[in-house]
Amino acid sequence: MPLNASPKILVVKVNAIGDVLTVTPALSFIKKVCPNSRLDFLVGEWSEPAIRNNPAVSNVIKIDEKWLVKRNVETFWKIVKLFFLLKSKKYDAVLGFHRSKLLQIFFRCLNTDLSMFFSYEKNDDRHVAFDEKKHFLQNNISLVYALCKKMDYSDEILNKIKLETETQMHWYLQAEEQEEANRILDSKGIKETHKIICIIPGGGNNPMRDEQSYRQWGSNKFKYLIDNLSKLENTHILILGSKNEEELGISLIDGNDLFVSNLAGSISLRIAAAIMNKADLIITNDTGPMHMAGALGIPLLALFGPTGAKEKLPPTNHSIGIQSSLHCSPCYYAVFRGCIYYYPKCMSTIREDKVCEIAKEILNNPQTNIQYGFNHFKIVYS
Repeated sequence: MPLNASPKILVVKVNAIGDVLTVTPALSFIKKVCPNSRLDFLVGEWSEPAIRNNPAVSNVIKIDEKWLVKRNVETFWKIVKLFFLLKSKKYDAVLGFHRSKLLQIFFRCLNTDLSMFFSYEKNDDRHVAFDEKKHFLQNNISLVYALCKKMDYSDEILNKIKLETETQMHWYLQAEEQEEANRILDSKGIKETHKIICIIPGGGNNPMRDEQSYRQWGSNKFKYLIDNLSKLENTHILILGSKNEEELGISLIDGNDLFVSNLAGSISLRIAAAIMNKADLIITNDTGPMHMAGALGIPLLALFGPTGAKEKLPPTNHSIGIQSSLHCSPCYYAVFRGCIYYYPKCMSTIREDKVCEIAKEILNNPQTNIQYGFNHFKIVYS
């Protein structure tokens, strides 16, 4: 493919919200390497808000993520319809941020000139091995780097652009979203002089997976944290989450309604992002909002048990990860392969007083300038 080409590239990352966000540096990479490229993004309906308004993307194609796990006649015909839609667009390349062999067969049938996917174990002409011990962002950049190499771009050009793009995720807020966030904060009596802490006690509800509870710290521990942080002077806590976590949010307030507001289930993900953008600190399990905080550049305290902070924590000086000190943590890399215990207990080893102590340190010593890089985040163990 000549260097001055304007390739049509289909980017595929169906799920989940956080995983889709980790692809955004790769989109910036492509547009810097090949500014005239056209990027279409195939994404699940659940995760689409993470890519919405991204200027690198020309067109977003939404599908129901459950198509990938349902096996019935109705789903089959929807997939056939999707295939012919994609076939009609005559893409020059497919960039698939998935390791599923079934998905790879599907997209190879489009007969594009170039394609690149992740594999479980080896690099070859169409695959880059996903390294579970590397950061997700590094893996994603490796995939797009390999595709651009096949488009005849030099290592000199690619390495320069890699340094410029590989660590910064992107979430593009709209003016109306920020206005709605301001309206909600005003309705809660929150002023510009308040310190705002956003807490996400649940997480995930990814329609493709059912192991999200393994990553959650637990309602009792979050209750301790909220009770302590709500006593800080001039501080207001906002509980965020999905509709399924509305009752969880209500249970965590329990008498602190003057200093704590539950927004779980009452606002969209896009508005939640606009509210997070106003926060002085975000505290969350390893879930989509953790990556949202990284993309927005907001101070972040994230809790890790089965998953690894080294591989997942947004790489900024605003990010602190608390990793379980249990001997087998982390064990959950790209997929969860089960636990040596009857039920995962790594999240329960993370001490409430330690999380509270670090949260107070962040609030008392705010970072002013954000810096990106894999040596900038901090990991502590509890």
